[in-house]
Amino acid sequence: MSYNNGQYETDSIYERKYLSGSDQYAVFLNSNQAQTVIEGSGKSGKLLLIKDSYGNTFSQFPVEDYAEVHVLDLRFFKGDVAEYARENGITDVLVLYGAQNFVKDTNLCF
Repeated sequence: MSYNNGQYETDSIYERKYLSGSDQYAVFLNSNQAQTVIEGSGKSGKLLLIKDSYGNTFSQFPVEDYAEVHVLDLRFFKGDVAEYARENGITDVLVLYGAQNFVKDTNLCF
């Protein structure tokens, strides 16, 4: 796993250090990051998961089906999403938001 263009790398999708703290939800994907790339065990395909914090808990599931899972949190990612998808050879996109956040997020421009 690689966070924010390689600023931090780890072997696990879970950051167990957060289990003993007050924000145990941060165990998933090291809390909220602008960009995360997860090396999957699938033979092909690259998923772009555009999510709010609720998507952190889901990110573990597609890693068996894709060669890579790219996770963007648009609250923190300030790049061009379409350009990012082209540059990284994205084959599939999933937008995963809690409904309340989805209708209020001004970063979503489709």
